[in-house]
Amino acid sequence: VRSLPGPARRPSPASAWAGCLLPEGPSHGPRRAARQREACPRCPAAAAMTKSSLRYIYETPWSAYAFAWAARPLGPRFRFAVGSLCDQGRNCLQVLELNEGTNCIELVAEVEHACPASKLVWRPSADAAASISKDCFASSGTTLNLWQLEDGQVHSLAKLSSARAGQQDLAPLTSFDWSTTSEHKVCAASVDTTITIWDIEHQRKEHQLIGHDKPIYDIAFSKVAHLFASVGADGSLRMFDERDLQTSTILYETGLTPASPSPAPLLRMAWNTHNTNLIAVVTLDKTSVSVVDIRRAGVALQELSSGDAHAHTLAWAPHSRNHLLCGADNGCAMVWDISRAQASPPYDEPRDAGLGSNSLDKHTPVLSYGCDHEIYQVQWPVSQPDCIALGTASHFQVFEV
Repeated sequence: VRSLPGPARRPSPASAWAGCLLPEGPSHGPRRAARQREACPRCPAAAAMTKSSLRYIYETPWSAYAFAWAARPLGPRFRFAVGSLCDQGRNCLQVLELNEGTNCIELVAEVEHACPASKLVWRPSADAAASISKDCFASSGTTLNLWQLEDGQVHSLAKLSSARAGQQDLAPLTSFDWSTTSEHKVCAASVDTTITIWDIEHQRKEHQLIGHDKPIYDIAFSKVAHLFASVGADGSLRMFDERDLQTSTILYETGLTPASPSPAPLLRMAWNTHNTNLIAVVTLDKTSVSVVDIRRAGVALQELSSGDAHAHTLAWAPHSRNHLLCGADNGCAMVWDISRAQASPPYDEPRDAGLGSNSLDKHTPVLSYGCDHEIYQVQWPVSQPDCIALGTASHFQVFEV
């Protein structure tokens, strides 16, 4: 899908220290250690994101795109899945874990993937009563694939097709989400404009519908039962209720401009897990992130400036209703405090203490970090709210904030 952001090809192989989870310090060069403690120079109004000199880096042996952190209360603190992005030849998924003894990320298991994975998601929790393995994760390509990590190997549990009756070619899935309120449900979006909801315990479709007029690029469940939303190439953010899928609510649409005869596509969305009235969206070629209040459909509640950068990926803080993380094409990761961005009614949510306590311009990030590589994935895990992960085409890194 041409309008979806994708990693640039990496001309050089991984460095000699690929695979190690390394604390950043003098042994790895003063330039890196200094850059670690400074704010991103491309976001001069923001403070430095990291509060210590500790940073963990893992370089992938190939160009990467999909990335997920297994952020559960039980199990290893540092367990990741990463997927390759190779136009030709073999694509694969790797499961990685931190070896506490060597302080290095080590390859635990690897499995071949039919095509580059557009997204990876670990099972949301470790509920022992569920029939799905706690070490299960999912990937999307032309099918939704369920995997289980067991005894150092990744086993395929299922390949679920979203093809409609009579459809021969499988349309690529651009994104999917795993419900945290009903863990047997996964919803997926496709370039063929369909949305499919699966019951993965019984490996069957629950619902399938035409969600947009053009390809759908992202989708997410709400913390409110039965609700989910999606964004796509038609420039709309739409909300659906599983109890009545005959209709949807258009919450936000991009407008027409003299330079664009059609609405700008919406590429990414993130639903606030603490304030379920708020959804953040990314618009193609726009240097800001829009925050939409579902109670005020039609207009953006806030526009959060990303300077001259274009956002690729979003994540709300798991411990705060006011903080939003963004990864951008200029290598900057930014955190906004939306309670500073707007304090007028109807948005009068209490301000969280902690991040971004200094007084800054209300539309600029309160924290920033530069990693010198275009950022395609961000993770802010609920099990470790003091840590953030950034994924690029060549590596991913984890650090404290």
